[in-house]
Amino acid sequence: MADKNISTLPAVESIDNDSLFVAEQQGVASKVTGAQVASFAKEAANANVQAAVDAAEKAQEAAETAEAAAQVTAHPPQVNEETGFWQVWNSGTGAYEDTTIQAEGPVGPQGTSVKSITRTSGTGAAGTTDTYTMYDSDDEAIGTFTVYNGADGIGSGDMLKSVYDTKNKNTDIFTYADGILDSAKSYTDTSIQAAILDSWEASY
Repeated sequence: MADKNISTLPAVESIDNDSLFVAEQQGVASKVTGAQVASFAKEAANANVQAAVDAAEKAQEAAETAEAAAQVTAHPPQVNEETGFWQVWNSGTGAYEDTTIQAEGPVGPQGTSVKSITRTSGTGAAGTTDTYTMYDSDDEAIGTFTVYNGADGIGSGDMLKSVYDTKNKNTDIFTYADGILDSAKSYTDTSIQAAILDSWEASY
């Protein structure tokens, strides 16, 4: 067989586990069986297939993570108004689910109330600005604010002496009104008495 070329040998229709092949390994001529060739091919294919499977699984996981992130972004956490707990979006069920986290934060420290307000600068004069300071229940200053005092009017106004005091009485309106009422009452009483007396004398 050594004096024949491989190309002159007849071709086999198929390879089985008992088929023999000539091989060289580390400078030594050796034989290889069909079973060995099949095992080598299987192992080589398995490595490539496993790498492809791993890549596909990672791609699927990345796609699912991206989809879940997109859903969470589109459905931010919200508060369940009935329970008072935060809700988060479950991409698996496509619905919000309650958490064990309450929406309210911890109770803050006790506050203070405004006890008094004092003018700390200014005179209250028209056209000036005064500063007022607020004090809390512990008599500590907690803030200030300013108030502008409006300027005095410069017009004649709509209440002119020539209109409401045409007789130049220049008196208190309430005293003036009381005087009129007393005069009217005295006049009425005198008139009634005179009329009764005249009627009584006429009957005799």
